[in-house]
Amino acid sequence: MKTALERPGPDWFTDTYARALFARFLEPLAGKPNLRFLQIGAYCGDASAWLLTHVLTHSTSYLIDVDTWEGSAEVAHESIDFNDVFGFYHQRMNALRGPGGFTQFRRQTSDEFFVNYMGPKFDFIYIDGSHETHQVLRDAVSAERLVAPGGLIAFDDYMWDDGTENYPRPAIDAFLRCFRERITVLHVGLQVWVVGK
Repeated sequence: MKTALERPGPDWFTDTYARALFARFLEPLAGKPNLRFLQIGAYCGDASAWLLTHVLTHSTSYLIDVDTWEGSAEVAHESIDFNDVFGFYHQRMNALRGPGGFTQFRRQTSDEFFVNYMGPKFDFIYIDGSHETHQVLRDAVSAERLVAPGGLIAFDDYMWDDGTENYPRPAIDAFLRCFRERITVLHVGLQVWVVGK
């Protein structure tokens, strides 16, 4: 297993549009108590680390990361050892433990998580797991059910297309149409951000 200093794969969060949008929409919540965040697809913990450092800084706030840490059929995942990714993520989260917020991880599919979750609703849900259209749609519908009134849902990779017929945008577009009376769209670009009513 690689040490925490040996990153096992690329960083798709830091110094990109994703980090900028997180700052824009989430930094106003920084330091508030009892924030509950959910991330579908944690990978190396780049977004997780940013959230714990910049937003979830109160001791009563937390993040739940859901990921299989097995990768997918995407070309970008072919050269990545996801056992190393999980080890890197785990060591990184342990190193961030302190007086502020905390993270829990669930090594399972998002379907398994949503079926079994019985806790309170979330103030923010980030969907960046499977890029398969049907799975993105299931994650979106499940997220809408579990987001608190006034809570945020963000989708990554809206413009991503690997050349197949199976990618996130059709699912996100369908979600935006079907739930237009229950959400307000805040941003559409490389990511999509909405707020629940």
